[in-house]
Amino acid sequence: MSTPGMLRILLMFLCLCASARAQAVSIVDSKHNLSISGPGPFRATQESRICIFCHTPHRARGVAPLWNRRDSRQTYLAYSSTTYEGISAQPGGSSKLCLSCHDGSIALGAVKSQAAEIAMASGYNKLNT
Repeated sequence: MSTPGMLRILLMFLCLCASARAQAVSIVDSKHNLSISGPGPFRATQESRICIFCHTPHRARGVAPLWNRRDSRQTYLAYSSTTYEGISAQPGGSSKLCLSCHDGSIALGAVKSQAAEIAMASGYNKLNT
């Protein structure tokens, strides 16, 4: 890939990060608040702790930031095309952390720090968004 092309991609990435940072004020009023007080349709029936769905101070996976979910064991279909010059590989790092909820293969209430799943309203256990 040419230097101008790499520069363009880097600039787009920085713009996306800046806009995401500007919007990320608090998890309390976001769709990632899966507690009973959450604003979206995907929320717990009784769990009031907001952070437990992703983080825990005890029995964490050893992955920063004290991650409270197991990795998805899905194999993903990588993007390919005749004009794509990049390398498509299986996701790793922080992408795997996001996919532990967002690929729909692990129940939303299935946290590592406790044996029983957290019950979710309307029977929602998986989130495919």
